[in-house]
Amino acid sequence: MGSRYERQASPALARQVQALEGGEDPVSQAAGWVLAPVLGTFVRWVLERALSAGVSRLYFLARDGWFPYRLAQTLCQAWKLPVECRYLYGSRLAWRQPLYAWDHRQAVAHLCRSGVAVTPDRVLARAGLSPRERAFLLAQGGLEGERLLSPREREALADRLADWKEFLDVLDKRSRRALPEAEGYLRQEGLWDPVPWALVDSGWMGTLQESLGALLEGLGWQGTLRGWYWGLYRAPRRGTWDCCYFRPGRDLSRQASFEPSFFEGVFSAPHGMTVGYLQKGGRFFPQLEESRPLPLVAWETQLFCRYGALLAKEPGGLEALPQGREVQPLLRLLLTRPTRAEAEAFGALPFSDDPARGVETPLAAPLAKEELSRRRLLSWALFRERMPPSAWLPGSAVLAGAEEVLPVLDRIRWARVLRLAARARW
Repeated sequence: MGSRYERQASPALARQVQALEGGEDPVSQAAGWVLAPVLGTFVRWVLERALSAGVSRLYFLARDGWFPYRLAQTLCQAWKLPVECRYLYGSRLAWRQPLYAWDHRQAVAHLCRSGVAVTPDRVLARAGLSPRERAFLLAQGGLEGERLLSPREREALADRLADWKEFLDVLDKRSRRALPEAEGYLRQEGLWDPVPWALVDSGWMGTLQESLGALLEGLGWQGTLRGWYWGLYRAPRRGTWDCCYFRPGRDLSRQASFEPSFFEGVFSAPHGMTVGYLQKGGRFFPQLEESRPLPLVAWETQLFCRYGALLAKEPGGLEALPQGREVQPLLRLLLTRPTRAEAEAFGALPFSDDPARGVETPLAAPLAKEELSRRRLLSWALFRERMPPSAWLPGSAVLAGAEEVLPVLDRIRWARVLRLAARARW
């Protein structure tokens, strides 16, 4: 009979996965039948896009671009493709912090954006403030650092921060200090070179391209940013873009069966987030958050390396790699209907959706069955007051033995997709 994925795979995809010999346990099956082909699909699309558009350099963005970068580099070398692959260290924090001194209102709006668990302390951490600076400001302002904020409370905090002199003074100091190192690193990595290049990243709301575009523009760079993504719910307001799997306002069935946090969790690089840059010996280097080695990520790395070596021997070149229509049913099954073994393994990966990272929680946070009742989930979807503290709710539901709410989560995703589609710019 084979695995539940094998029964939905195309013959060509099945042949490649079987040649991988990834193991018979549930996690190996999911990684071999779903994650590796998804990676191959994205890299095929990106390289075909580069060749057709005459783009000779690709910047794969940290951290979601790590595994696509390694696979693309392997295939370009094996097939002698005229595309240079580079890995660019950056993050929303590293690229926004130098901008904060230029526009306080926009800075505060970014800092007070939504997230899984937003607190006053997390808002200040997004500004790059040290623990000591945050503690001083929280005490001075009479704020409870760990209080979870509702959307209305975040708006109230934003209004307060915009007129808080002591906070703005610290923000400006940090921002001005970060600018020279950020400029030095980006120039060193060749973003001013007279060659056609494009960014490659997972995607979602287009904010990383917007942040980099604003920074480059402020530094005098003249050009049009070009970004290529796995998927976007909202188009970047700067530059041009294209998507492999789903686009803003389109491909709604793919959007509605997708879990972006899961994608980030399983494809994130085995290094910490970029929190800034430093200069040493005449060169610029990324400052990375500390990270601990994870056995699952190390195992994924080995699997994806074997997958790359296997693909490099394919006589058909890029055409031998899978396409979006082949991986769609497999990806939907893993993301929205995980088995318990899959929820336990992938759900344990550390995750944070916050620009400042810091505190990470399991991708599928443990929730009580009561927290996953139909009424509570629908109330959250309708009124958006407090999100359930889990980045991958289908995984949390399976772990809690609440599989009966999986269809409810399907409807919630559809509601979100339709809401975003109504506002989409495309």
